[in-house]
Amino acid sequence: MKKNILWFLLFLFGIFHQSFALGARARAMGGAFIGLADDENAIFMNPSGLSQLDKTHYHVDVLLNNRRDFTNDSFAYAAQIWEASPRKRFSLEEYLENEFQFNTSPKRSSRYNFAISVNRDMKSKDFIKRIMNDSQGNTQLGQMVAADTEQVSVNLGFATRFPMIPNLFQKNKVYGGVHLKYLQASRTLESLQMNNRKEVLNVGVSTLIETPNNLRFGAILDAAISEKLQGWAGTSGSSANLSVGGALRLDKASELTMDLSNVLNAPRASTPQFRVGFERELIRDELALRLGSWDGTFTMGFGMKLFEQMKIDYGFFNGDVLKEHYLSASLPF
Repeated sequence: MKKNILWFLLFLFGIFHQSFALGARARAMGGAFIGLADDENAIFMNPSGLSQLDKTHYHVDVLLNNRRDFTNDSFAYAAQIWEASPRKRFSLEEYLENEFQFNTSPKRSSRYNFAISVNRDMKSKDFIKRIMNDSQGNTQLGQMVAADTEQVSVNLGFATRFPMIPNLFQKNKVYGGVHLKYLQASRTLESLQMNNRKEVLNVGVSTLIETPNNLRFGAILDAAISEKLQGWAGTSGSSANLSVGGALRLDKASELTMDLSNVLNAPRASTPQFRVGFERELIRDELALRLGSWDGTFTMGFGMKLFEQMKIDYGFFNGDVLKEHYLSASLPF
């Protein structure tokens, strides 16, 4: 009995880190999005990238298949809070640029953006059994009693663009962000007549650096501060874990991305994963094809624009237990 309860607690803690909220575009690119983060998917992967957005964005992502046993749906809203106008004043730098015809640095201003997202992940008892019978899933979950599980997560992210950085560091653009994540997981174990819930609040920070050489680098420290709001005695919050990523623009239409999650292999977090993605625009801003590898699992998809503004993305994840199909719709204003 005690052994079953221990496995139950370990499993419930684990589902906090195995559920993954992400839009279809990033999924199709193998989940490698930390170094790119150039659309509303940034709220899930690297919130500092939100400062690249200059419009209000609505985003919905839905798992299409096998919804009786497994659902993973998300909604995100991103908007610009405020952007300062460059102040008009005399400076020595401006005088030298005008007098001696030095190369003039582009005038930049601070920009502040935010986004909020909600994700619901539900796995039925039968679906958990299928994961437990799978060799890879069994290693991740352990020998545990199957039960219906549900996780709800709410992300709130803030980002800014630093206007002085390009002049100080060879015209590199630097973005910074902070995010709050509320996680609530519940599990019903009928054999033990238990229906328990755990709530955790995490605070993390992130950064994104864009160089003039078509290279971009990103990093996110998740759960830098973690507080358990509700749970069982002996359980704790999440471990601080560092993930890094990079993106290389091969040409005007192609992007190569690579991520490494949980670099330091922190406990109470998902195991380190190496993710690779590729995106090719066949028709600029109209049609794109994507490929990726999510720690060895093949992914693919496409994106296309409908009407004047709406964008539709499809992502396929070739999982061992379930071949997952995701569809995202994004509408900027």
